Amino acid sequence: MYNGEETVRIIYDYFKTSKDEYLPVSFVSTPIKRNGKIIGCVTAFHDITDRIVAEEELKRYVEELQFN
Repeated sequence: MYNGEETVRIIYDYFKTSKDEYLPVSFVSTPIKRNGKIIGCVTAFHDITDRIVAEEELKRYVEELQFN
């Protein structure tokens, strides 16, 4: 569970878009502190659609090579 006290990195998750579609993402979120108090956070997202497609393609190639 995220308590906001430290940086969190998520490698694989989905976010729902405004068009009600799901987008595969990775993200990192870190708190913003002022005088020792958390006043917000910064979160950076990365669309990992291309990475997922490449991983699936690589998996198919490996399986094909194993059966030949």
